[in-house]
Amino acid sequence: MKSEKKEPRRNPGRWLKTVILDIDWEDDSLNVKMKEAYNRLFKQAITEGLRLCGREFEDQAEVSLILVGDPRIRALNKDYRGVDAPTDVLSFALLEEGEGEPVAAFADQMLGDIVISVPRARAQAEECGHSLEREMAYLAVHGLLHLLGFAHDKKADKEKMRRKEEEVMAKMELRRTEEPESSLEPELRQKLIRQALLACKKAYAPYSQYPVGAAALFSSGRIYGGCNVENASYGLTVCAERNAIFQGIARGERELIAIVIAVPEDTFPAPCGACRQVIREFSADCPVILVNGKAQIRQTSLRELLPEAFGPEFLES
Repeated sequence: MKSEKKEPRRNPGRWLKTVILDIDWEDDSLNVKMKEAYNRLFKQAITEGLRLCGREFEDQAEVSLILVGDPRIRALNKDYRGVDAPTDVLSFALLEEGEGEPVAAFADQMLGDIVISVPRARAQAEECGHSLEREMAYLAVHGLLHLLGFAHDKKADKEKMRRKEEEVMAKMELRRTEEPESSLEPELRQKLIRQALLACKKAYAPYSQYPVGAAALFSSGRIYGGCNVENASYGLTVCAERNAIFQGIARGERELIAIVIAVPEDTFPAPCGACRQVIREFSADCPVILVNGKAQIRQTSLRELLPEAFGPEFLES
């Protein structure tokens, strides 16, 4: 378990002092760099949530955050709530809530534990059409508000809690309406998918036997397809994503809006590191839509695939 501290920040009329966030990753579906990026996201979400709720601290407050899989959260849900099913987030508050009123002040308090199911978060992000980043931050804030005494059993309480959640999301620039995955019209999205599937059929992959097709949408509204082209000298192989993007760049395009990647395999494709960096060259963040051979679709974003990315703006003088 890793303990991380947040520097004091000013809250109008009060001091929001040290927030200690203990993060424990039981779920291993994300790599180390992704976990580090989400740790930073969680720190921001918890700190903003406490600040925007106007909570007072005499010195510090501590929150424990545990990231688990479905079996673990299902067991907890059954033991503590009598519900034998996985859920997205559970909160275990250590402070008395009073009669439905959120706790107002703390004195060196351990607020409690928040448990988030990573598989549930991922599934809900796909269902809602936004990034896993947004969903994880939202669940952390939702869990925090429960620790602070917020509830959603009654309509008025639910609306109050929801407004506070969205206020934190807006502060973090993770508003639901601004997610890049939601910016594509269904017809345009299907057109991109069709072009990526067509490109996949033209792939030259005699060595890997892993054909890939891609379709890149630029700000002009034009779509450019590309497939992977392998070479006996493996290092000269070019991926489908880069081929599609370079087709557009060669025709004067500069702003990438979205990209679709398709494969005939049952598993979803994943752009390599080089392709992610090339996407970043022409977009700070854009929808990345993955399609497998079962015609299943998974939506993600460049920000999720390449967090804290280096881009051309870093070289501006």
